[in-house]
Amino acid sequence: MLDGSPPPQLFASTGGPFAPSPFRPPTTPAPNDPARTDLVAVAADRDAIDLYHFTSLINRTLDDDGRRRLIEMMWQMACVDGRISEFEDNILWRVADLINVPQRERIEIRRRVAGERE
Repeated sequence: MLDGSPPPQLFASTGGPFAPSPFRPPTTPAPNDPARTDLVAVAADRDAIDLYHFTSLINRTLDDDGRRRLIEMMWQMACVDGRISEFEDNILWRVADLINVPQRERIEIRRRVAGERE
């Protein structure tokens, strides 16, 4: 654009209003500036895992047995350190739900995997 503003297609391709501008150097708020907290929250949100994006692909490509096997492998990974954290349990529950593995089967798989580790 002749007025000095970036063309709309460039702005859209850079990730939106929080992406660094190619026309000015990025500025970082001081550590005690409240704007810094907002920037950290925006960055965390941008980097958040979108489970639906991944699980929709899994649903399209795996059959029921394949989806159950995937949950089994995820439980095996979660059990590697000898304990299952609340976070791991929650992620497994959410993924199993999104890929249509019934709760009963998810619990059976967890118990079987935990039993194999003992």
